[in-house]
Amino acid sequence: MKIVVITGSTRGIGDALARFFLERGCGVVVSGRGETDVDAAVARHGVGSDRIFGQACDVTVPEQVQHLWDAAVDHFWRVDIWINNAGIANGQGLLWEQDLAFFGRIAATNLAGTMTGSAVAIRGMLAQGGGAIYNMEGLGSDGRKVRGMTPYGATKRGMRYLDEALAEEVKGTSVIVGGIMPGIRGRRATEADSKHRFPVLKSRPTEPGGPGANRGMVVTDMLLAGLEGPEAQVAQTRRIFTILADRLDDVAPWIVDRVLANKKNGVLIRWLTTPIVAWRFLSSPFSKRDPLGTRG
Repeated sequence: MKIVVITGSTRGIGDALARFFLERGCGVVVSGRGETDVDAAVARHGVGSDRIFGQACDVTVPEQVQHLWDAAVDHFWRVDIWINNAGIANGQGLLWEQDLAFFGRIAATNLAGTMTGSAVAIRGMLAQGGGAIYNMEGLGSDGRKVRGMTPYGATKRGMRYLDEALAEEVKGTSVIVGGIMPGIRGRRATEADSKHRFPVLKSRPTEPGGPGANRGMVVTDMLLAGLEGPEAQVAQTRRIFTILADRLDDVAPWIVDRVLANKKNGVLIRWLTTPIVAWRFLSSPFSKRDPLGTRG
């Protein structure tokens, strides 16, 4: 039985990943900042303590991240896969319109928190004889820029460097490092916003499989909250969502299966590619896709 630790796994894609790892017979350590949320998530999955364990952890506090590793090992004896998923996003707005104090918080959570989680996991995995670490990338990882999302995008751009640099550093060891690109989740980072509120800042052409190739969205509560505003804008936004969005129940198991199957260092597990996105737009007039559940 493979043991998987997922930070930020009490809701959203982290929660979905936990569910599908459990369905594949793995042992899972659920983690989030609040103990109440962690307990609720563990109970919701409905399996015994031999399969699931919960531990509250604020990834901005190194001691808590180390305790998460130690608690997981105490409960399951080892950790085979560690996924750094915990993260926060800024509200829409230009950089100088943002709360200055927030910059430190988003960097501490998204980037420094992932560095800490990676360092703790690599140390532990080297000591136990091996393991795999995956970092959750997002808007900005591939260099695509969206007005109003500079703080978030900057941290995710740094995440891509971190993934690639760590993959180089662990070469020749029993540990592998990779990235996960599930798509753009939520109103604060959607293709619809990039077209209708904050235009994409294009620095160079996009090529298949290259920068900007992943433009998918995962249907979450945050994304559905984006369907508001003037009627015409909502209609256009809904059209974009219908073409590009995917359900967590489709994306999460796909990611889980590839994480479990992967044995290579430096792999980026990417949900959508440019050819798939292009095909979705071309076939949209004839498609019956309904990821938002609007057709009953």
